[in-house]
Amino acid sequence: MDVRVYPGPDQVCSILSEWLTLVETRYQEGGFPNHLHFQIVGRDAMAIRTSIAKSSYLGRRLWGEPHLTTPCPVHLGRWSGLLAPNANACGCGGVGWLR
Repeated sequence: MDVRVYPGPDQVCSILSEWLTLVETRYQEGGFPNHLHFQIVGRDAMAIRTSIAKSSYLGRRLWGEPHLTTPCPVHLGRWSGLLAPNANACGCGGVGWLR
């Protein structure tokens, strides 16, 4: 029986970073002349890498938290920053969604 072993969150982040580096390097070397989507990824790799690193949602999902669907009555489903005043008082921790 073939059993698949799926990568953990740390490995997924590492794999995504490695892939972005490969695409970015190839783009800088003039690669992807016929693949507009890879040209865009290569050009914007740093912005994508930063967005991934800063994404509270992506981090929560990678670590196994469910997709949250109940908006916080205070923050109304909007991320309010790590140091949001009273972020923990409402129960959302500043992410805008109740757990």
